[in-house]
Amino acid sequence: GGCGYRFSVPNSRLPQNIRRVHVVPFDNRTAEPLIDQLATKALRDLLASTDRLGASDSNAVLEGKVLSVSAGPLMASRGLGQYPVYRMSMVVQLVLRKGDRLVWQSTMSGTEDFPSGPDVLLTEANRSAALMRLSEAVMRDAVIDLASAE
Repeated sequence: GGCGYRFSVPNSRLPQNIRRVHVVPFDNRTAEPLIDQLATKALRDLLASTDRLGASDSNAVLEGKVLSVSAGPLMASRGLGQYPVYRMSMVVQLVLRKGDRLVWQSTMSGTEDFPSGPDVLLTEANRSAALMRLSEAVMRDAVIDLASAE
């Protein structure tokens, strides 16, 4: 079992009296494999936690495109036992439609830092975890932005 804790996004209403929205799988415009799936899942999970996620028959559809994902060193190694820290960034374009009408669109971005490790496996594990956190953070910002739309 679990503790029953659920994260919810403040002000998770949807514009124009939309009760629920169907989130279609994101389009991946990057060379980063699976980032579209991570972003889609993060958004669906957030909307589901606020009872705003709809099925494919919903009258509102939210589409997303992951436009870029990049990572580069943030801090160089400074001595024995210290490994470089990397900063990952992501840009996502989102569009909400109600029927044929455009309701909201936004381009969201975010960054997430992660440490490298003593070997490639640990570095890749840290990088993968950072991608997941970054997807969740950008989608959380998107839902907050969406809630403030008119």
